[in-house]
Amino acid sequence: MAHNRVLQWATMARTWWLFDAYRQCPFKSSSKIAYYLIGKHKPIYDSLSDIGDHVVVINSKYISMPNDYWRVYKYFHHTGYPGGFSETAAWRLHEVDPTKVIEKAVYFYLPKNLLRRGRMRRLHIFPEEQVPTEILTNISDQIQQVQPVPKRLDEYTQEEIESFPKLFDWPEDFVLQSGFKMAESLLSESKKAETGGKKSETGGKKAENIQSGGKKETPKTGSKKAENLQTGTKKAENLQTGSKKPESQTEKPDSKKTGKKH
Repeated sequence: MAHNRVLQWATMARTWWLFDAYRQCPFKSSSKIAYYLIGKHKPIYDSLSDIGDHVVVINSKYISMPNDYWRVYKYFHHTGYPGGFSETAAWRLHEVDPTKVIEKAVYFYLPKNLLRRGRMRRLHIFPEEQVPTEILTNISDQIQQVQPVPKRLDEYTQEEIESFPKLFDWPEDFVLQSGFKMAESLLSESKKAETGGKKSETGGKKAENIQSGGKKETPKTGSKKAENLQTGTKKAENLQTGSKKPESQTEKPDSKKTGKKH
């Protein structure tokens, strides 16, 4: 009977939950926080009864938004007077107050009824890990994070690094250069390759010029000589034709004379 009585007290009591918002999306985590503020995790849940628990959120300063939401996502406000409309970017609001982004997200996910303000009073948000002792002593359980947080290499212990499976082992004579030295060696190799390529290109161009020069000189001289020979032959032919014409002229009068005699 005592065990059942304790279970009943634990069910009816308001539990204090801890949620670490480090590297967590405020929109995804706020739905889970609202789930505990409403009391849906209890078997005695009722939509009209206020049986929710307290939730303490830490590291709200280090939340992360998807894509470019820090720049695109905006919050709107209107004072109710003419010209009282204003909009604020998410990054600007987070810079002014690191707890406002999660607070507004949780307020949006809670049901829109008269119990909304009372549930928001049970939400305690802190930008860092420092929590007052009067609140820290009440915490008895923790809410699991929505997204896995990646670890840096310096956050792993030496035992975890040594137990990590290896694909291969480096040979003993292998020398690992530092990043700066490796960059210098790569630059020097690239410069050597460029200079060697330039030298080979200049040598090839010289050889091409020599070959092209020899080819151009020989056909010119040969063609000129051939042209001179052709002109000489033409002159000889002209001379021959000129020498033949007077012979024919001299023969014609002889034939006429012979004809007259006969």
